Amino acid sequence: MTLQDNYLTIKGEKKHEVEQQDANYFLSERVHGSFTRTIELPMAVDAKKIEARFKDGVLHVTLPKTEDAKPKQDRSEGQLTANRLTRQGWARSQAQP
Repeated sequence: MTLQDNYLTIKGEKKHEVEQQDANYFLSERVHGSFTRTIELPMAVDAKKIEARFKDGVLHVTLPKTEDAKPKQDRSEGQLTANRLTRQGWARSQAQP
């Protein structure tokens, strides 16, 4: 995994082998390949605090926001002054002209 500017790149490799044997035949299959995925992040993340774990075939990645990217509390009114965009809300905002 690499993070450059606001782009997270994940690289990996898949391997799978199957062998079946019977009195009349022997089957051996090998599937392999590499992949790369690059995701543009909607806000800045703290690269030093990124965590990743792989368990049961699932990659879990935690990307904590930088202090500048976190919403600020307006002390006089008690409301958030920064927009909080969910992943779905951010995607909708990008789709509109």
